[in-house]
Amino acid sequence: PVEPALKGLTVLAAALVYAQIVFGALLTHTGRIDLHLAGAVLVFALVPIVTARLRRSGDAVAVPVSRLLLVLLGIQLLLGVGSFLARFSSLWIPGEQLTVIALPVAHRFVGSLILAATVALSVRASGIVANRQAEGGITTTLGPDESRIAAHAGDEAISWSPRR
Repeated sequence: PVEPALKGLTVLAAALVYAQIVFGALLTHTGRIDLHLAGAVLVFALVPIVTARLRRSGDAVAVPVSRLLLVLLGIQLLLGVGSFLARFSSLWIPGEQLTVIALPVAHRFVGSLILAATVALSVRASGIVANRQAEGGITTTLGPDESRIAAHAGDEAISWSPRR
């Protein structure tokens, strides 16, 4: 069962990931690393908590997306460290200029996948809560030929077919 509070946590996680992307843009264009590092700490603190709670829900979509999100976070951490070293250190990086360019691009790409996954989980958690609240309420079904709609509210049934 998914608690209603989980909806708020998933929205917060998605908003935090979005803010982290903005902080990354600030780092790229102004060199402000403090906000990006602070955001990374917050994302790496909150997202695993959210994914753990969603994995316990047993939801058929949320569970695998949560696992994927954790893998993406691990990849993102490695890409972030590589991007940092390529930009801010004098260490020799294999692949030279190609690697120096590819690491931040890959870091941004994986960041966008993380944002997509957190938004998808947020939408899914909202749907899970809505579905649980709708139990015993109105349900609608579309007929097999998509020409008839039936709505059921408890013992009452209403049907509608379009005129042809």
